[in-house]
Amino acid sequence: MKIFNSMVFVAFLFGSLVLLSCGSVQTTQTITPSGKVSSTPTLTTLPYWDLLPLDWEPDGGWTTLQMEEFDIAFQIPSVYQTGSCGRLFIANKGGVTYKGQLIGFEGGTIRIHVYSEWEDEWEKLVIEGEAPTGSQLVTAVERFTLAGVPAVRFIATIPDSKMLSYSKGVWAFYHDRLYSFSFLSLPDHPSCDALPLSEEQVFETLVSTLEFLE
Repeated sequence: MKIFNSMVFVAFLFGSLVLLSCGSVQTTQTITPSGKVSSTPTLTTLPYWDLLPLDWEPDGGWTTLQMEEFDIAFQIPSVYQTGSCGRLFIANKGGVTYKGQLIGFEGGTIRIHVYSEWEDEWEKLVIEGEAPTGSQLVTAVERFTLAGVPAVRFIATIPDSKMLSYSKGVWAFYHDRLYSFSFLSLPDHPSCDALPLSEEQVFETLVSTLEFLE
């Protein structure tokens, strides 16, 4: 199962933390209302969707962010509109074999990539459910339906990494775009929490409330 070599996959995970790269253009705006599954995983072996409770409310409740230019809408904590944590940014991202835009929240590790051109290997991940190599899966690559669209999700680690505890990935096609939603657990990186919710719970709610716009 040759989907990502280890260098490409590591670069993909940690590259999403870089707000600007060569050739990237970033804007900031105010938000308005199968690889082998590890036999000794560091996380619980519950299914992906059972890892966190989603029935808590953040301080200030939720607000819906509608991004018509990307054909998506989802809920985020209202407190992301205030203070220093959670301000939305958008950056152009591109390489030799891919082109797209990165949507993220300052101070945190939730990232959304919207690709107009992409690697053949990424397409195999979504269509065939083949797992990335160079990583250690904590869950299998699971097929599910994301806002009515076939998608896959998985949790992975990078062996011997001191920076990354684990990452969550959700991938789907919609119309002529490839969407990647990710959350990185980085012990030494500040979290963009929305009390009493963790940033990871914010990510789970974002994904569970996602809608693809017509």
